[in-house]
Amino acid sequence: RHWLDSAWKKVFVPLLPEHAPQLLDLAVRQLRDANRLAGALQPGFDAVSFRRSAIEPHPQDDSRNVGDVLIDAARDSLEYLLRVSPEEAVAAIERLAQAEEPILRRLAVHAWRLRQDRTPDEKLQWILGERLLYNLDLQHEVFILLKDTVPLAADETVEALLDQAQNGQQDGAGDSSYAPYNLAAWLQMVAPEN
Repeated sequence: RHWLDSAWKKVFVPLLPEHAPQLLDLAVRQLRDANRLAGALQPGFDAVSFRRSAIEPHPQDDSRNVGDVLIDAARDSLEYLLRVSPEEAVAAIERLAQAEEPILRRLAVHAWRLRQDRTPDEKLQWILGERLLYNLDLQHEVFILLKDTVPLAADETVEALLDQAQNGQQDGAGDSSYAPYNLAAWLQMVAPEN
């Protein structure tokens, strides 16, 4: 697996300036195929997203497989496009946000967090509008976005966030009281003054 990481970093990353959109499309297609195949082997279980604790580099993801290289390729391509071609990146993010595959939606949330064309308030409003607070498939990326934006957001936006959090889980997230508690504890930790 090391050779795949090495190939991505040494061969493909230098190609991002000329081919980022194509590399992103290729990685997304391959992730979709991997998700479909994994779903056929284990219906109802999302092995591709489950194996990956975070879209950003994370110590828990040190045990790598082929899917990790594809996720890195999609992430690096998106991040490159956000820096040099924001309009193209935004179009890709919108497509990813509507994807069925959780790993692709996680990439969209990760990219939303890094967008320079949106304020912290707009990022939080997007999370609220998409009703992602209790989406367990996207939890890590949503919580990291909250960590980065809640301390900088306007009081009214934070109030709207807290209102939606207090209203509980949406979209079939279950009836467990753990999810609201976990969200409240995370918000208290990352933005105690709000």
